[in-house]
Amino acid sequence: MALSGFPNGETIELQGHRSFPTLGCVCRTINAKGVRPMTGSRLLSKLLRFKGFRVVRWLFVGRSSSVIAVKPHKNGCCCPECGRRGKIVRTMPHPRRWRDIPVCGWTVWLLYHPREIRCPTHGRVVEEIPWAERFSRVTFRFEYAMLRYCQTMTQK
Repeated sequence: MALSGFPNGETIELQGHRSFPTLGCVCRTINAKGVRPMTGSRLLSKLLRFKGFRVVRWLFVGRSSSVIAVKPHKNGCCCPECGRRGKIVRTMPHPRRWRDIPVCGWTVWLLYHPREIRCPTHGRVVEEIPWAERFSRVTFRFEYAMLRYCQTMTQK
């Protein structure tokens, strides 16, 4: 199976067992430079079109859910109030979960340990999360998808 249509003209080729073509498969990218192997994390980032964060690790839970541990691309943490970078004070001990858009019938959960920072103007605050609102449990993409579904639904 080959997937194409990525911004830089790459094509992703999946080769695996005929019963499970995407699980335990060999992934390769085909671009102008030739063919090169692709990691599972990079494949997930490209298929789900993550922007502002990257996949650290991922696992499948049961038959209908997947958990993806993510991390923002940037090195520093930003204050949610003013957007200035601050010094990292600590990483929260318990991860937070956000529901993302379902993919091929799989429920996708993003997992991340937010960090607490010391902002020069606002003191100790939890960093800004680029994929969700401050106290939200769903991502911006999930909110947008639900909004679009609600707009197309009838009002009966």
